[in-house]
Amino acid sequence: MSKYWLCILTPENYEIVKENLVWGVTERHKNKIMQVEPGDKLVMYVIGEKKIKGIYEAISKPYEDTKEIFHGGKYPHRVNLKLIKHNEEGVDIRELVPK
Repeated sequence: MSKYWLCILTPENYEIVKENLVWGVTERHKNKIMQVEPGDKLVMYVIGEKKIKGIYEAISKPYEDTKEIFHGGKYPHRVNLKLIKHNEEGVDIRELVPK
């Protein structure tokens, strides 16, 4: 059974996710990303905008790659993705989660 993961990222890094179909985290979050399995769904929450902008499916197991593609750091622990749904306008998370 696939799991759902809430991925929190900046608007700049969400653009990189869209373009490269890869999501990455810092060393601090390595233990979490190592739990992602192919078939799991990743919900992209863009901070600042407070919006869910996309849903992706993991198509690889987590791996390490130090190539700098993300803003603000290397985010070397990564997983490859397949787009399920993108919403340019986004869905305000406050509409989904009651106060």
